[in-house]
Amino acid sequence: MKDIVTYQQLQFFVPFKALPKSVLKKILPYLQCYSVLPGKMILQQGNQDGLEYFLLHGEVILIAEIPKHIPNTSINTLDRLSLPYLTVVSHSLQAQHPIAHLKPRQYSVISKTAVRYFTISEQRIKQLSTPTTVNTDHYQVEEINHDELQQSRIYFDIHNDIQDKTFKLPSLPEIALRIRKALHNDAGDFNEVARIISTDPAITAKLMTAVNSPLYRGTTNINNILMAITRLGTETIKQLVMSFALQELFHSKNAFLRKQMVNVWQHSVHVASISFVLARFTPGFNPERALLAGLLHDIGIAPIINYAENYPDIIHKPTELTKAIEELRANIGAMVLQQWHFDEDLVHVALHAEDWFYESKKPSYSDIVIIAQMHAYLGTPQAKNIPIITQIPAFKKLALGHLSPDMSLQILNDAKEDIKQTQQLLST
Repeated sequence: MKDIVTYQQLQFFVPFKALPKSVLKKILPYLQCYSVLPGKMILQQGNQDGLEYFLLHGEVILIAEIPKHIPNTSINTLDRLSLPYLTVVSHSLQAQHPIAHLKPRQYSVISKTAVRYFTISEQRIKQLSTPTTVNTDHYQVEEINHDELQQSRIYFDIHNDIQDKTFKLPSLPEIALRIRKALHNDAGDFNEVARIISTDPAITAKLMTAVNSPLYRGTTNINNILMAITRLGTETIKQLVMSFALQELFHSKNAFLRKQMVNVWQHSVHVASISFVLARFTPGFNPERALLAGLLHDIGIAPIINYAENYPDIIHKPTELTKAIEELRANIGAMVLQQWHFDEDLVHVALHAEDWFYESKKPSYSDIVIIAQMHAYLGTPQAKNIPIITQIPAFKKLALGHLSPDMSLQILNDAKEDIKQTQQLLST
């Protein structure tokens, strides 16, 4: 009898979890199911077959290297030779992700028990799960089964407002807009930029704190904004002003929603601070731009929470807000950043920051933020949903990919004072 996978089973796996039922049903015919006995080689290290493998039932082991002299791959043999391996059990958190995802494969995969698994082409997943309504001109949410939307009234209403083009997106903070105009084509006048910044005491104070902090400190103390611009340069000033100005968007009149905003901002600050440090250790990236990318990765949540102010009973239905945020944050974030005329690389950060297996053609700020977010989640309840770091494409693409996971943790540990100072700077 042929193995059958249902769309309900597909929803367990991360790449398919957020897809509507209609898309899941389109995917089913492209799955290939297999059953194997214990001790069988499922995947060999170095394989580049273009498929994704998902564990339905049983246990498999992942081993980085099998010496050629080993006569068989039984667990007893591996244990006797003290060869390290990882075990993945079906229905576990690790099993939610593709097995040995990176190409070429970093591990050989061997069945530990009788195993059922299915495969599907990487390209087929991308083709069937990419919303057809997203294009280079604007970002919209895809059509969603209305029966499923009934579980979240906010989700349903925001979705309809976006389709009707009546959903309100936040404006770029005024001072950030004025600085951008003053520095258009990098031809801005330092005195004019200093005058604009000086009209905002809070931004001025943060810039003065930044320029005199260990992150930027020179041989002399800076005591006016014009000297700060001269030392940091206009591009750094522009990125920092933008970063400092974003905080004003994360506010709400409702006490319950205000707490949600504070939590989102604090998480964004943490991710941004780690992104800043990672960019300093990664060739080809600008630390200030990475800082801004980290702050922007959840920008789509702010208008969703603001929209929730129209629902006085939201404090009694927090799961409705959570549903709306989970499903809409990425596309709304992309819509916000495109409306603000941000470059495509930052728009992609909002779209892909929550996708551990996002694969860009070359190292990107999305990769920086994905790895920063992974480190920000360590020690929190969200850590249980993080795949093995060596299976995350972003880790392999960045300079950190040439190091071990322990060494990347060591880099961040050594830079924890810089991370702390950056967090303090953004949180004041």
